[in-house]
Amino acid sequence: MDHDDLQGALTPEEMLDLDQRLELIDAMSLGMVEGFVTAVFINPRQVLAEEFFPWIWDPELGEAAPSLEDQTELEGTFFLLSRFVANVALDLSQSLQRFEPLFLRDPGLASSVDWCNGFMTGTRFHMGLWERVAKEAPELFEAIGRLSDADDEADREELERLVAPSVLGIAIELDAQREND
Repeated sequence: MDHDDLQGALTPEEMLDLDQRLELIDAMSLGMVEGFVTAVFINPRQVLAEEFFPWIWDPELGEAAPSLEDQTELEGTFFLLSRFVANVALDLSQSLQRFEPLFLRDPGLASSVDWCNGFMTGTRFHMGLWERVAKEAPELFEAIGRLSDADDEADREELERLVAPSVLGIAIELDAQREND
C-alpha cells in the first residue's frame, strides 16, 4: 500500500475494509464518518483535523485514540480513513449540489441513521453558528432528525431522499450566518 498518495476515492473493497477496521476499534462506522465530516466540512469556520479526528475514533467523548496492537494495521486504517475523509472534502468542495450521501450510493455499506447521527455529531464545532441556523431554519434539520424515528419503509425512504437537499440548504444558511457575524 502506497501511503504517499491520498488522491482518489476508495474502491468499494477498500470502503468495506475500512468499515470493518473501524468496527474492530469501536470507532464510528463508515456511514457515520461520512455524515460527521460532511457537517465538519460544510461549516464555514475551519475545524482542524486534530480537533475532529478524535471524535471518529471515540464517537462518545472524542478523547480515546485508536487502539490496535499492530502498528502496521493502525497505519493502514489511518491511511484509508484519511483518503476517505479527503475524498469527502473534495466532493463537497467541487459540487455540493450533486452531493449524495453514502447510504444512498451504497445502502449495504451505510445506514441513513448512522449517517445522520454522524452529521449531528459534526455540528458540535462552532455550536453557536449551528444553533442560529437550526433556530432560523428548523425545517432544514427535519429529515436528518426524523430518520432515526421513521416508522415505516416508505417514510424512511422519503426522509432519506430529503437529506442531500437539506445538507445543501444547511450549508447555504451556515454561510449566510457566517457573513452576518
